[in-house]
Amino acid sequence: MSQQISVTVEGGGQSEFPKGTTAEEALGSKLASNCVGALVDGRPVDLSYRLEADCSL
Repeated sequence: MSQQISVTVEGGGQSEFPKGTTAEEALGSKLASNCVGALVDGRPVDLSYRLEADCSL
């Protein structure tokens, strides 16, 4: 079983995902389709960025 990380999405609550989930996957297809990037703990990243630890988007 893969390690789980906790991801908090602004305005969307907190969810658990497998370590290595992309920012795009964590945002969900509806929200991600309107984005060109994301902020992971305030740092700009590409949507393909893999989340390796608990964070906020």
